[in-house]
Amino acid sequence: MNSYLRRFLKFFLFLVMLIFLLLIVLPRITRGESFEQSLADLYGNGRIRILLILVFLYTLIYPYLNFGKKDRPINGSFAGNRPVIEKTMEELGYVKKTDEGSRLVFRKRIAFSRIMMLGEDRVEIETNGNPLIFEGPKRDLKRIETELDLKLLKES
Repeated sequence: MNSYLRRFLKFFLFLVMLIFLLLIVLPRITRGESFEQSLADLYGNGRIRILLILVFLYTLIYPYLNFGKKDRPINGSFAGNRPVIEKTMEELGYVKKTDEGSRLVFRKRIAFSRIMMLGEDRVEIETNGNPLIFEGPKRDLKRIETELDLKLLKES
């Protein structure tokens, strides 16, 4: 729940700032309107309330849609498959940040990717048993799973 709330707040604040820039600052720059005039135009318009409600609803469901957990069964133990998993993560552009007992944490190597994901690019691997539990952005988890399938099948 803590990660859900963090992601919700990050994306909500990002979208509110983006809307502020587009609806308040941009008219000031392009047409020379004052901030008070832009705010009065927005306050008198009922569509801004609908837009803010839609932004709130979108950011409310965004963490559920785009982040998740994936179970990944492996043959043998994690220790036997560890080099393959770490090499695969490295090839996909991840760098190992922490290795705390039964949890590996990887982050994107490229700073631009981290910025575009608002710092939510972390992939965590719980290595306590079989299956391994991967947690992170769903599209990255799918890519990791596909690459691991190829690498682990090649090893067998």
